[in-house]
Amino acid sequence: MFSSKFSRSHKCMPTPCFEIVPHHRGLLQIWMRPEMPKYLRPVLGGLKELRLVNVHPARDLSWALFLLGATRHLETLYIEIFNHVCGLSWNMELDEDMVLDTACLPPPGFRHRRLKEVVIRRAFHVARDAPFARTVVEMAVNLEKLTLGVEDLGCDGCAAAEARRPVLARSRFRSPGAGKDVDTLVERVRGGLTRSAQVVVL
Repeated sequence: MFSSKFSRSHKCMPTPCFEIVPHHRGLLQIWMRPEMPKYLRPVLGGLKELRLVNVHPARDLSWALFLLGATRHLETLYIEIFNHVCGLSWNMELDEDMVLDTACLPPPGFRHRRLKEVVIRRAFHVARDAPFARTVVEMAVNLEKLTLGVEDLGCDGCAAAEARRPVLARSRFRSPGAGKDVDTLVERVRGGLTRSAQVVVL
């Protein structure tokens, strides 16, 4: 298993710290910055499962795309965004879509042929990950399923905040008439592509 955690850096922005958990061995922690795939492939080339957890909600997920170029055998990608709205540090200026950082993209024409499932767990403002999800669907030619959002908040404080602020419920497609918005999001992720991947919005 390959997972990540994030430590706080300047202005509360996270620095990615990846943890490699070998079978039946202790935890090894390494620090990584976006690198060319040819340098990472000898280390990560055999990886089949990648888990990125506690990702800061303000971070553009495109930084993770460089990992796809280095993990040709990857089958499952799991990303969990830490976006609790119950904390005092919650930044409400997170409504707009993210723009992909092209410096992190794999080479033009890159196709990942082993990736089968992608899960992006973001509780609120789920549509923010549409550009990243679209890029992954384009690259992963044999992708079977992509899941966006969370079914259960798992936090009483966030549930209370959602009840007080209808805009939060709308951002996770829990308001009346949300079905049309879900269809629009799915179209943004998969529209115009010949891929057969299932796109699920929880």
